[in-house]
Amino acid sequence: MNIYRELARNGSKIRSACAKSAIILFVSIAIFNFFGQNALAQAAVTDEDIDRFIQAKMEKNSIPGLSVAITRGDRVVLAKGYGKTDGQTPVSADTPFAVASLSKSFTAFAVMQLAEEGLIDLDAPLARYVKSFRLNDRRGSAITIRQLMKHTSGVTDTAYPDMTVNGGWNKADSAYRNTVDL
Repeated sequence: MNIYRELARNGSKIRSACAKSAIILFVSIAIFNFFGQNALAQAAVTDEDIDRFIQAKMEKNSIPGLSVAITRGDRVVLAKGYGKTDGQTPVSADTPFAVASLSKSFTAFAVMQLAEEGLIDLDAPLARYVKSFRLNDRRGSAITIRQLMKHTSGVTDTAYPDMTVNGGWNKADSAYRNTVDL
């Protein structure tokens, strides 16, 4: 089975999974903020307190399973899994989870920090910063960082054509021109 074909058929499930992944991230941050570094350092918060907090958030947000790691400095204070995977396997601290499209947010955040610091120009060609970036199509040299971040570069996916919108460059280029800049 082609994973990308399956992803295309189940788009709403994927969006739901991404939303749940985001919730996992925010639950982890909330745990840290809720209990705070000092509370963890003083052992005022027990593992049972954390368990109750996480399980309540999982129930409220219909999260079937998640893995949490709480650190203080370079020390892991708690690493534990909760719930089950889609295959009904119990989640452990070592259960791998797909990051999927969540990485786009982190990448965009880092790129925008670089742009704010004046270290990169969003409208400069990507090749200025990634010297090894080369496409067989001569138009590839004009692809900008902004276009990549907005998914309007016109780069088609020949490895997974079932995930590519027909129309290629012209359609994407037109969409870019009609899009309001960030």
